[in-house]
Amino acid sequence: MTGGAGGDPGLLPLSDRDPSVPLRDDPDVAAALGEALRRAGYTAQGVERLVGAGRVDREPAEVPYLVRRVPRDGGAGTLARLFLVGVPVEAAEAAAALGEPVVASLRAAGVLVDRPEGVAATVAVTPVDEGLVVSDWEREDRLPVHADHVMGLSVSSRMLARLVPRDPVDSALDVGTGGGVQAFLAARHARRVVATDSNPRALLLARLAAGLNGVAGVEWRLGDLFAPVAGERFDLVVGNLPYVISPETTYLFRDGGRGRGLSEDVVRAAPRHLAEGGLACLMIGWVHGAGEPPWDAVRPWVRDLGCDALVLHHSSMDPLEHAAGWNRHHWRDPEAVASGVARWLHHLERLGAERVAWGAMVLRRRPGPGWFAGFSLPVGEVGVAGAQVRRLVAAQDLLAGGGEALLDARLAPAPDHRVSQSARLRAGEAEVDSVVLALDGGLGFRIALDEVTAGLLGVLDGRRTLREAAAELAAQAGGDAARLAGAVVPAVRRLVELGLVVPGG
Repeated sequence: MTGGAGGDPGLLPLSDRDPSVPLRDDPDVAAALGEALRRAGYTAQGVERLVGAGRVDREPAEVPYLVRRVPRDGGAGTLARLFLVGVPVEAAEAAAALGEPVVASLRAAGVLVDRPEGVAATVAVTPVDEGLVVSDWEREDRLPVHADHVMGLSVSSRMLARLVPRDPVDSALDVGTGGGVQAFLAARHARRVVATDSNPRALLLARLAAGLNGVAGVEWRLGDLFAPVAGERFDLVVGNLPYVISPETTYLFRDGGRGRGLSEDVVRAAPRHLAEGGLACLMIGWVHGAGEPPWDAVRPWVRDLGCDALVLHHSSMDPLEHAAGWNRHHWRDPEAVASGVARWLHHLERLGAERVAWGAMVLRRRPGPGWFAGFSLPVGEVGVAGAQVRRLVAAQDLLAGGGEALLDARLAPAPDHRVSQSARLRAGEAEVDSVVLALDGGLGFRIALDEVTAGLLGVLDGRRTLREAAAELAAQAGGDAARLAGAVVPAVRRLVELGLVVPGG
């Protein structure tokens, strides 16, 4: 890659690293850079105003557009060109945006280098809602050149960040931390955080990002998976580890080199590092049959682990879609695409894959036989959902008691619920056509209500039991209370399962 993405003169060969300019771990430099970036307005909101909505997560193919869009203003625009777009800026511009002392210290630390076109950044610094993410640059074809390549914030890492409950805990572990985002978020609500990775460069960039974000106290440990924390237990374990089902071994940060991904190994190992009552939130990938619930294939993973298990299935695709998607980066070479797809399809066939899935698994360690539940998430991006995940876990505890326990529960609509109605005009009068109960944001669950369940929802207030609410509704309609109570249990059970109705009081 000689001219950069799109062939624009002056663009960096983003996959290159100059071995004569090693990146140095310097907390003072990182802190100074973070302060300078914030002072200049280099935040997700500030940069989005410059580059347009949805473009803060830099796509390599968009670099030519961004080069022309982002101003050379000596402030946030200059920093965006330097750390987001990946183009050199004049030394005077960098000094105006960061201050000459900061520029000098960044040169000494290997974060900035001098090139014929100007000052260039050796790593990307992306502002997102979660803070500042430090990563290696990505090429236009997204193929990393270096085995120790460190990714930026991916779709799966953002999803994990939004699924983790943020209750205060004593200790948290981020296994396979990569650039450290999950560890930074855990540090906001955990007294102690340990982060592990087998890639020394990942820990180097994570420590740099910690300094940028003002995060202190994370213990960064080098080693494979759980090896650096042998014998230790935590209240929270999070992990966005390589889960792609793949025949490749080149890109360990993506595939894990095991053919079937790391997911099963990580799920089986995680409970040994959970304290009683502790939660593990893990991104996973797996294969399953076309005619079965997608989570049934992972049920054997958690057998006899001493944990409850909740699977949140994001999506599945057929093997051809999966193979074609992961070989798209070879688009300049049709023969490479064809051979890659054929190799991946052969690998998936050997695994017996009819569908390839990904999503999240939540484990809770507790004595006795655990429950297992699975849900497919609605299509779309997951919002902040930690409280809703906690709710799903609590719902399974309640439902494990059977129908009588549900009838004796005091229930109410979830605080973040929303009821919407649609109506048709018939003979000049509005006639309700459907009633839908949904959650605002988060997991996005929604369910249509029949007339009886919709009426019951208006009676459930967290003080009455379901049995009492059914009796009141039956009295209003002149019906049989016991029969109505039995009839509504299946519908209410589903509302409780999805976290739409919760224990009140």
